[in-house]
Amino acid sequence: MNRPVIIPPHLQFKASLLILIVTSMQIGVGLLGFQRIIIEVAGNSAWICSILAGIVCSLTIYVMLLTLRKYPSYNLYQIHKAIFGKSLGMMINSVYMLYTSIMPFSILVLYVEVVKTWIFPDIATWIVSAILMALAVYGLYGGIRSVVGTLFLSKGLTMWMTLLLIFPMNYADWNYLLPLFDASPFEIFNGLYHMTYTLLGFELMFFIYPYIADKKNIFKFTNISLLYTTFVYTAVLVVSIVYYSPKQMETIIWGTISFFTVASFPFMERFEYIGISIWLAYVIPNIMVYLWVCTKGLKENFKLKQKKGIVIASILFVILNSFFESRDLINIVVDSVAKASFILVFVYPYVLYGLSFIRKKEQI
Repeated sequence: MNRPVIIPPHLQFKASLLILIVTSMQIGVGLLGFQRIIIEVAGNSAWICSILAGIVCSLTIYVMLLTLRKYPSYNLYQIHKAIFGKSLGMMINSVYMLYTSIMPFSILVLYVEVVKTWIFPDIATWIVSAILMALAVYGLYGGIRSVVGTLFLSKGLTMWMTLLLIFPMNYADWNYLLPLFDASPFEIFNGLYHMTYTLLGFELMFFIYPYIADKKNIFKFTNISLLYTTFVYTAVLVVSIVYYSPKQMETIIWGTISFFTVASFPFMERFEYIGISIWLAYVIPNIMVYLWVCTKGLKENFKLKQKKGIVIASILFVILNSFFESRDLINIVVDSVAKASFILVFVYPYVLYGLSFIRKKEQI
């Protein structure tokens, strides 16, 4: 049995902060353009997929917590070694580290594309990605409490943006929602599957669990955050259905950003510039948390200092992002992450709990 993670009190935080952490992780760059594919596969019943996705996330978190309670001072990397042994555990950890390195890279690629498409079409890709990664590295050097503080700041800066849905609702045609519940079970499941990438972030509970002081309150506060994110995604889907015509929805890539163009203020003509810039407050913390988890695995398994791993990974992201400028390549990255995350985030926790239950029973 490997050594547990011993977290000093000054690095721990209250479970109530999970409301900010989980919502900030789940509401990221995916929200800017997720509607098209969900509506494409589930039609005007796409909003049902969002509600069901929130329920699935809640069930998955509950199963994750059942596993974590068996190893209260372990993170996922150490749980793997405890269940599978050192060699096999390191192999499984490597898979998870690969996932937690591709995730922030996909977020970086998508946001850079948004910036180049809507604000600076002629700017070099490496410049934007270098600025973003420099900000992420700066925040990560402050440790886990700095990361949590950044998530808190991001929520404070962006929560008000939900009110922007009022503007497109002024032009809504509510008949587009009819007929209700006309999608088949297969179409609903397909839409639920395509919500995967958008709802990622809560799986990081496997790694922040040892840092939470009052663990008995985790499930309560996590569900409050899931209730909020489910409301946001459902509201965005409903507004998208009633605002865009079916033909429009087939061609719009960044549906949420298009809402920004509808917002009208006497003192501001192009609000989408402001909206995309403020969205950086979501993007940077998301990159930071995944990069923190990935480099923590490098430290756990390969004894590579975490700060050194952060710098190396950031430089690689900037270099690789220069080769991902076409929409086809970006789609390949996002689709690959979505498929892998469906298995690792929505299937694997149930398998892991079953294995941990058997393993604990053997040790009795």
